[in-house]
Amino acid sequence: MAKGKVLVWSFWVCHCVLSVVYLGLAITSFSKLVPTTRLLVGEDSSWSSYRNSLLGACFLGFLVVACFLAFSLMVLTGSRFIKDAKLAYGIMLGAAINTAWFQLLAGLVLQTSDPLMAALQQGHIWDPAHYKVYQATFVFSYILCAEYIVAAVVLLFGRRHLGRAELLPLGGATPSLAADPDMARYYDISDKHSA
Repeated sequence: MAKGKVLVWSFWVCHCVLSVVYLGLAITSFSKLVPTTRLLVGEDSSWSSYRNSLLGACFLGFLVVACFLAFSLMVLTGSRFIKDAKLAYGIMLGAAINTAWFQLLAGLVLQTSDPLMAALQQGHIWDPAHYKVYQATFVFSYILCAEYIVAAVVLLFGRRHLGRAELLPLGGATPSLAADPDMARYYDISDKHSA
């Protein structure tokens, strides 16, 4: 296995561990925020948009990270669902950048509501464990933001180490690539077979 491929896969595994922790925190915060934020919505409609932003930051953060994990696994394993590996790898690179910005936004939305959640904890509506999970959710949003930026850099520079064979279409090489002596190791083409 090439050094670049090992780098990409080991980075993806580390990313997966951080993402799974975030997914657990986000869904736990969401499930606690749903009943709690119902208390906020009364006759004043401005609280409704406040509630929606909190719930959206948790749920959409969960959804975006889970979709990135699933899609990136399909791209890196060379799934049959993905016909053009170059395009899929480029989409994964772009998705890493977009997910970084979304995680930053989700962290900011959750952090701006931290004083309200502290008041809920002091009013004994939330217990301290739920408040710590809420805080860990926005902290992990920031950690994942930085990690997705690093992931984009790794994907950008790790791509050239994957080799042409991984990035070629499923139909194989074009005849001009197959005739290239440097590509013989990928396609079992050598001078001994030409005779």
